[in-house]
Amino acid sequence: MASLIHTLAAITNTVEPFTLGTRSIDFNLLSPFVPFSVYKAAAIITERILTGIGVTEGLRQLRILREFLKTVGTRWLAGGKLLNCLRVGWAD
Repeated sequence: MASLIHTLAAITNTVEPFTLGTRSIDFNLLSPFVPFSVYKAAAIITERILTGIGVTEGLRQLRILREFLKTVGTRWLAGGKLLNCLRVGWAD
């Protein structure tokens, strides 16, 4: 379980600078696996929140991951579609 928490934190920490605007995304170099990995991390965090595990940190991570997908979604249709998959009653 600790490795899962560490992996989710690593993914969140990696994409956070892009959501804060401190780093720009070069879409020509961005692998299509990155948005999918972010989506999977957000889906796992959503499930953990719904079961009451790590709610406070999970909400913070989920906001960051969703913002990244929103940013990627402006360039790639897949990013927007993955973000829509996460919309299960969560506010933006």
